[in-house]
Amino acid sequence: MTDVVAALIWNGNKFLACQRPANTARGLLWDFVGGKVEQGETTEAALIPTCRERLGIKVPVRPGFL
Repeated sequence: MTDVVAALIWNGNKFLACQRPANTARGLLWDFVGGKVEQGETTEAALIPTCRERLGIKVPVRPGFL
């Protein structure tokens, strides 16, 4: 089993969704940014570098919001 995380980023009634690159699995589909949780990493901690690397943003993570 692989643990994964996804970020639900919203402002008012708008959500941020990202289109997957065309040359990847399920290319061009819309998705929330996310990724795998590395061994020894918390789910909250996994979201911070994922959002920074893929979107170039710093996001607040709400522990226990998962």
